Amino acid sequence: MSHAQLPPGQQLIDEFPRFGLPEYVRRWPEVPAHPTIRLDGLVESPSAIDLEELRSLPRYEHESDFHCVTTWTRRGLCWSGYRLSDLYDRFMLPRLHPGGACQ
Repeated sequence: MSHAQLPPGQQLIDEFPRFGLPEYVRRWPEVPAHPTIRLDGLVESPSAIDLEELRSLPRYEHESDFHCVTTWTRRGLCWSGYRLSDLYDRFMLPRLHPGGACQ
């Protein structure tokens, strides 16, 4: 696509900048030894999804442009991950039941 086809006010860039406050831009979060997704809150039985369970889901890739509100655009980025609907259907729906919801 040509530069003229960018949304109004956007500028094409070649890199993907790290977001955040300047003092945190070069700081990365620690990855726990055994990452889990906790499922809790107003449910009958809290649960967790470990990394191996998550990897059992199909992984999807999608290519799209990223238009930032700060007026830059990066074209053709490849995004990958798991669909929330798959996570919900496979893990959340069978494990969690509403309980103690506010009336």
